[in-house]
Amino acid sequence: MTIVSDSTQEMVTEIYLSTELVDIKEKTIRIFALDSNTIGLSNSPPKLWQDQRLWEGKVPVLENNNELTIILPPEIVQFYHPKKIELASSPEKDNVILVINR
Repeated sequence: MTIVSDSTQEMVTEIYLSTELVDIKEKTIRIFALDSNTIGLSNSPPKLWQDQRLWEGKVPVLENNNELTIILPPEIVQFYHPKKIELASSPEKDNVILVINR
């Protein structure tokens, strides 16, 4: 797993993804609370995500050199209380699965 965020603060509020690992070109992306430990990021999500999501929203994507910064919305931070977030998979490079470690 690749660590995409590791906070020294109380909770992670933004994540960083290498453009080598993911292919996100949009300025905003859809974010999905998939279960109690998993977040999905995509602009063309699988139907399963849409059908089984706990929550869905949109977040801005900031690109700087070879890194994307995604600021997590308050609903996600309050639900997960994330201390560390890791990249679980990105099989299609535009559907990103993140795992929350508390």
